[in-house]
Amino acid sequence: SIFYKLSVYKMVADIFDKVIISIVFILAGFNLYDYMIYKRSKDSKNIVLQLPYKIKILIHKVIGMGYRNKNGRGKRQSIFRLIFIAFIVGFAVSILESVCTGQVYFPTVAYLTQLPNIMKMKAFIYLFVYNFMFVVPLFFILALGLVGVTSEDFSKFVKLHLGKIKLLTAILFFFLGYILIIFY
Repeated sequence: SIFYKLSVYKMVADIFDKVIISIVFILAGFNLYDYMIYKRSKDSKNIVLQLPYKIKILIHKVIGMGYRNKNGRGKRQSIFRLIFIAFIVGFAVSILESVCTGQVYFPTVAYLTQLPNIMKMKAFIYLFVYNFMFVVPLFFILALGLVGVTSEDFSKFVKLHLGKIKLLTAILFFFLGYILIIFY
C-alpha cells in the first residue's frame, strides 16, 4: 500500500490513462479514415485496420482444413467432428489473430495482475465483461449458421455494410474515449 501512495505511482497511472485514451481516439480516427476510404473506393484493400493478407489466407486455410474434402467441396460431417474441428480452428485462429488483439490484451492482463486485491477484483470483472462482449457476436453468428446462413452470405453482408460498420466503430471509439475522459 505504500507503493500505491507514492507520487511516482500516481504519475505513471496518469500517463497510462492518457496513453489508453489516446489509443482509443487514434483507433476512432483510423476507423473514420477507413470509412472515408471505403466510401470513396468501395474496395476494402486500402483500409488500414484489418488483418494482414498473409494472416487472412492462413486463417482461411486453417478453417478449411479438416472440414473440406480433397476436391474442396464441403462434405457432411458428424456433429462431434464439427465440434472438435471448431475447437481446434478456434484455437488456431485465436493464435493467428493475436497479432492484432494481443497487442493490447496481454499488456492489459499483465497490468491487472499488478493491481491491489480490491482493484484487481473490479478489473477482472471488467475483463470478464470485455471477453463476454467479445464472444456474444460469435454466438449470434453460430445461431445464424445453424439456421442455414452460409459464410458467403456473411461475406456479402460485411462487404455490403463495411462502410457502415467502420463508421459505427469510429463512433463507438469516440464515445469510449469520451467516457474515459470523464472517468479519468
